[in-house]
Amino acid sequence: MSSGPRHQLIELTHVRLREFLREPEAMFWSFLFPIIMTCALGVAFSSSSDGRFIVGIAEGPGQVGVSSALQRDGRFTIRAVRQGNVERMVRDGTAAVVVIPESPPVYRYDEARAESQAARLAVDAALQRAAGRIDAFAAYESPVSTIGSRYIDWVIPGLLGMGIMSTGRWSVGFSIATARSRKLLKRLVATPMVRGYYLGSFVLKWFVFLGLETVVLMGFAWLVFGVEIQGTFAAFAGVCAVGALPSAPWRCWERAARKPSKQCRDC
Repeated sequence: MSSGPRHQLIELTHVRLREFLREPEAMFWSFLFPIIMTCALGVAFSSSSDGRFIVGIAEGPGQVGVSSALQRDGRFTIRAVRQGNVERMVRDGTAAVVVIPESPPVYRYDEARAESQAARLAVDAALQRAAGRIDAFAAYESPVSTIGSRYIDWVIPGLLGMGIMSTGRWSVGFSIATARSRKLLKRLVATPMVRGYYLGSFVLKWFVFLGLETVVLMGFAWLVFGVEIQGTFAAFAGVCAVGALPSAPWRCWERAARKPSKQCRDC
């Protein structure tokens, strides 16, 4: 027993979904590309958790003493440097600071880099204590791990926003322009199709794939990098839904819902 004809909006949405699933490049850019960018940027700009500085020590008579003093401090990764490679090591950023073991020692570093300035202060404090300096007091350290301070915590909202904007701006307009260039709109106008349902099918299709794209990206970020949603899921879904609303077709949709005009028949 065959079922009766379904609603026009359901049939048109079903067609839009099939069109999307039959385009491998659309599937790649919607689902796989955000995951690849998340992995690449999350690994490339992962923040170090040990807080160690890379310090180069130039060859010289006092190299062993400086190296021993810094190793006792425990905050430095020591690398031996030849005298001719000091400037290149500082320029390339291979080491945050290079110590030339003279009396007193010479610090070679790039003052434009915040990491180099911090490493210079840490190295100087360690060498001063090794030389006999006594601190006036020992401060109590209380490290704080702030939610959202990691680089990946900023990358994920950016990638999600990029997907939302591309969904709202390009999906509807590009698909309609492609259908017009292929002379498909003229054929559809000749059918009993309601023009408002035609635009509505694009909106519903991209709401479906927006939900899938958001779940895939956020699920991957949570499993691999520990990124969590701060706030309620309802608020998060509402922001994504409002951001994904295509702004371009609303004027045509309103016009198409009324009596069709020449502009609608030619669009």
